[in-house]
Amino acid sequence: MKYLCENELPHTRMIVLDSPLTTFQDKEKKQEEKMSSNIIESFYHSLSTLNENSQIIILENKVPLNDENMNHIRFTKKKTEGRYGFFMV
Repeated sequence: MKYLCENELPHTRMIVLDSPLTTFQDKEKKQEEKMSSNIIESFYHSLSTLNENSQIIILENKVPLNDENMNHIRFTKKKTEGRYGFFMV
């Protein structure tokens, strides 16, 4: 997307990533041991610095670190906390 935007090539300027930080788990190691918080933080930071005229939707079970350039919406399936669902009803 970055390449396409920088070179003014056709692109929707929107990407949806489903569980980009979820890796195949080794049965003897926990998920947290496989990926350092520095990698996770760098991942979100790199996405937050992309072109401001683009949108990236990330569907992830892990809670991201706070970043002032990120609009984090938590889906809870509870009407009084967070947002109930992805699609508005």
